[in-house]
Amino acid sequence: MKQINNETSKRSMHGAGVDIKNPSKSKDINSKNLCQLNIGNDHYIVANNFQDKLWFHIRVYEKRLDNTTYPTKKGIVLDLEKWTKLLTWYVDDVDEAIKEYDDDNKDVALHIHLGCNYYVSLKQGYPVVNIRRWFLPCDLGITLTFRQWGKLQDVMVVLQDMMGSEMDKVSFCELSADHQNQMGVIECINCNPNGTMMLGGGFCPTMRSRLMRELNSKKQ
Repeated sequence: MKQINNETSKRSMHGAGVDIKNPSKSKDINSKNLCQLNIGNDHYIVANNFQDKLWFHIRVYEKRLDNTTYPTKKGIVLDLEKWTKLLTWYVDDVDEAIKEYDDDNKDVALHIHLGCNYYVSLKQGYPVVNIRRWFLPCDLGITLTFRQWGKLQDVMVVLQDMMGSEMDKVSFCELSADHQNQMGVIECINCNPNGTMMLGGGFCPTMRSRLMRELNSKKQ
């Protein structure tokens, strides 16, 4: 796995870049954590390796008296598949929803399912991006301002440079052969974790359009 490219980390599309802490230089990070990146207002992205799997935490941190930080319970953790899916499939959809937010002629209501009840959402009247795990609304998740969402994308660039080879190995069940018919989707615990998707329903419009683009690109 590649080390963090500090030059990449300094390139920012959304502000002053991201604040990187390497494990060897920070008391905040244990030996299993790969990096800790500040996206503003005490919100951090931490990538770590646990039980030989990559995890990506988006979490609020608080400061101790000695000025080091520690993680609170307020946040969300995504596995490699969900993180990669957000990066490769849905970043542009969220960006487009943010652009349309200030348009009085638009009624933004974005609701993206990353799998296993993990959702990314944005709703008119609430200028934030929510990343949550839920069936019924709960506190398990994180709320990001539009600026923090922009910084999150900068983090994604840094981490893609750092561990792109791992991301390249990820495959999504939505593109598998058994998902080309409705029954395969309905029986998938990732796509239909609560068993509530019925015949005639299927994927949400955002997912359907994404799958059509992916499948068409494979045919070319």
